[in-house]
Amino acid sequence: MDAERGVSGEIDMEPYRVVFGSRKSQLAQWQTQAVGQALKQTFAELDFSVVTMSTQGDRQIDQPLPEIGGKGLFTAELDRALLAKEIDVAVHSLKDLPTEPTPGLAIIPVLRREDPRDVLVSRDHITLADLPAAATVGTSSYRRQAQLLACRPDLKVLPVRGNVPTRISKVKESLFDAVVLAAAGVNRLEKQASITESFAFEMMLPAPGQAAVAATCRVDDLKLRSLLTALADRETVICVNAERQLLHLLGGGCSAPVGSLAQCSLGEKLELTLTGKVVSLDGRHEVTCQRSGEDPHAVAADVAQGLLDDGADRILQSLKKH
Repeated sequence: MDAERGVSGEIDMEPYRVVFGSRKSQLAQWQTQAVGQALKQTFAELDFSVVTMSTQGDRQIDQPLPEIGGKGLFTAELDRALLAKEIDVAVHSLKDLPTEPTPGLAIIPVLRREDPRDVLVSRDHITLADLPAAATVGTSSYRRQAQLLACRPDLKVLPVRGNVPTRISKVKESLFDAVVLAAAGVNRLEKQASITESFAFEMMLPAPGQAAVAATCRVDDLKLRSLLTALADRETVICVNAERQLLHLLGGGCSAPVGSLAQCSLGEKLELTLTGKVVSLDGRHEVTCQRSGEDPHAVAADVAQGLLDDGADRILQSLKKH
């Protein structure tokens, strides 16, 4: 990705205006403002404005995400606006982006990653282990559903849509006993008081790229690519690239029940540990693999092969028939 290899050439810092495209949700706008302000703080000559847009995923809130297709649900309209030069950059949660960018566009991880864990928000702050039998837990993620049922096969996992505050409110209104959310989104919107439990990675591996922010811009906009690349956090970029390469090698999309987490140390030499997990939707079949090494690409390939050797392909193939 651009943030890892950089873009050559000097940056002309004459007064420069950038138009951001953003979804209307609080989290999307928070992330857009965070990237815009970071650019402004680093490059004082830059000015930015934000245009809000509605995506298919925002409009079709009456159906579970996997049923209406994962690819492009929250990005297609913004991608089209980028290619038409109506906007210059769009900011997304990296976990929601396909592993391959739209032709003509670049995906650039920016800023430092937030807490990548998943969290439980429940009525009366009851932990997952203490939820009553057959409790209703809301999530729109196959990955979360699979790992929840691996821990508690008695749960009734139901689809839930809406932004972070909406999902939290559905618990308070007793429409669900609990919901599972990304810690990063809850933290960014300062809703930490709602968190009942933060899941250990051994219980629930996050989605590839979870808690990281990415900017999408046109490939031929070298100036903006350089500005955005300068906002990259090296450790974040290395880790999320490895996680997303693993997902790509497994042939899964962003809605696949694939969890992954990379952790690295940046001493005299890079040392990266990558864990991957694929779980069937009913939680009954699970394969996990962990590898370490100095080459993130090789580590991702090793983990992918280990998962496939242990049957991950059969789990993912069965999902396509679901």
